[in-house]
Amino acid sequence: MKKILLKTLLFIIIVSLWIFGVKNSVFGVVKAEEVKDFNYIPKENYVLIENDEGSFKVDAKGNRYFHYNIIQQLGDTLEIIHKDDTIHTYTYEGNYDDTNWYKDLNGNRLRYVDSNNHYIEPKFSDNQKEVHWKVGTNNYATMEFLGIEKKIPVTIKESPIKSIKYVPANTCYDAVDAILDRKYQKVRRQIRS
Repeated sequence: MKKILLKTLLFIIIVSLWIFGVKNSVFGVVKAEEVKDFNYIPKENYVLIENDEGSFKVDAKGNRYFHYNIIQQLGDTLEIIHKDDTIHTYTYEGNYDDTNWYKDLNGNRLRYVDSNNHYIEPKFSDNQKEVHWKVGTNNYATMEFLGIEKKIPVTIKESPIKSIKYVPANTCYDAVDAILDRKYQKVRRQIRS
């Protein structure tokens, strides 16, 4: 009888904690209002090659521009600074099902909620539609989290390729394409370093 009473009491306590919001600290979820700032630290500087890894697009004014495909780098770090000055550090481990996965050193996922207990995800974006990125200009991506924005510098390096001449081949297309692609990838690695 005592065992059943004890189990029932324990169940009521757990349910009460869950209902009254203590679940946030007990189960690893943190309220957004506990945060005062964050730092975004890229694993490596964001360096892109002019007119590479993207596509040409037309903006709202009808101007043609090159839009770079920029994504977060695996290993980028998000340091979240709480109002009590504790810092929680998370590392970007990829994007799964449209959800950004940041984990701490213990493997715990980043879990912050707003006042309505909705999860808040960091948002990585850019302003290329409005400000077209070019060599020698101030280009940046943006990380937004909990209403705070941080600019992340993006460097566009001049392309070593000045022109491209297309000569159709009659045979061995796949072999030639593979050889050219390997040579181009090597050039890209040299430029970035």
